[in-house]
Amino acid sequence: MNRRPSFPILVFCLAVAGMLLGCNLGSRAGELAQKVTPEQPQAVQVETQLPGPGPTSEPAAGPAERGPGAFDLPTPAEGLDQLPGYTARLATAFKGSLSGQPYETSSTLTRSVTAQPADFIAEIDYSASETKPFYILTGMIGDQQVYKPGKDASCQTTVDPALNDTGEIPEPASQLLPVLGAEQAGEEMVGQVDSLHYTFDERSLQLPEGTAAGEVWVAKDGGWVVKYTLQIQAPVGVLGVGMEGEQTWEYEAAPIESVALPDGCSPALDGYPQLADAQDLVRMNGAIRYASAAGLAEAIQFYKDEMAAAGWEEQEAFPPGDEQAVLLFAKAGDQDQQVAAVTLRAKAGGLSVDIQVITTPLAQAPALGELPPQLPGMPALPGIPTTTP
Repeated sequence: MNRRPSFPILVFCLAVAGMLLGCNLGSRAGELAQKVTPEQPQAVQVETQLPGPGPTSEPAAGPAERGPGAFDLPTPAEGLDQLPGYTARLATAFKGSLSGQPYETSSTLTRSVTAQPADFIAEIDYSASETKPFYILTGMIGDQQVYKPGKDASCQTTVDPALNDTGEIPEPASQLLPVLGAEQAGEEMVGQVDSLHYTFDERSLQLPEGTAAGEVWVAKDGGWVVKYTLQIQAPVGVLGVGMEGEQTWEYEAAPIESVALPDGCSPALDGYPQLADAQDLVRMNGAIRYASAAGLAEAIQFYKDEMAAAGWEEQEAFPPGDEQAVLLFAKAGDQDQQVAAVTLRAKAGGLSVDIQVITTPLAQAPALGELPPQLPGMPALPGIPTTTP
């Protein structure tokens, strides 16, 4: 349903998916999903290492075959791909010990996606005891790739075909544990979705040890998971290697019609003049870059004419040289002022073109005619002068 981000993001996302679920529980979830389908529910016995019976003892009991109810949820993500669009959020937390030492983790995985157009935004926020927190926001909206590598980092919006690849992002519902034998608890509205409510415990999860209390709400129309909550209290080895304590899952999903750019992310720059033979075009939030076979003098005149025709006023900047020119333009609106710097650099076979634009509230903007070649807040691209000679 979605286009995908670059490979480094893929590796990180898949690593966090393991953190969200826990290695041992993740393995058990896979076993249950493979062995049970909604049409053919059947008991699943998880093999455990239990003490063998003594000469006069009764055989040791393993985990219950299934819960007492009739409802099975072997694949919690099933049905979401039938929706025109949805947003889903999973929050998990662990509190207890790791190898005998106090240990805590918390994570959220949020994903919003539509089928037509195939847009998505995913956000991962993870922290654990004595480790550096991780945060990534990534996605594709239209032809724009969105990427924010940290909570305090700038959001990057880029249009560049070279960035598309074949990665994958964890689906929050895929990190939920399958359930066998949940009991119906009624019907409820969850948000705007009419849902069937079920409850379950450790028997439905095939836990070898420990206790669990969970609830799941499933859409009456479509059968997809609308809400899921779970708390597991378990001894060493159930939640993960060397882990002992409590882990919680809080999941909720809802239909949506479209995916918007997240707060703090601006769209890639568009609508600015480009030479007719523009090649290797890359658009970013605040900048455009491309190559052309045109000569420097031809490009200078092109941008003077086209920017003036679009209502921009040329500002005093650097005098053009033999191999480079920086043109500065400004346009004042009712609430803000835009400044565009067009940098032209001669190279073998033509030139490179960089257009950078910043928007400043009128109250903070310098007067037209008094603009420096490099304004505060304007990202510097390689080769652009930043001080007046």
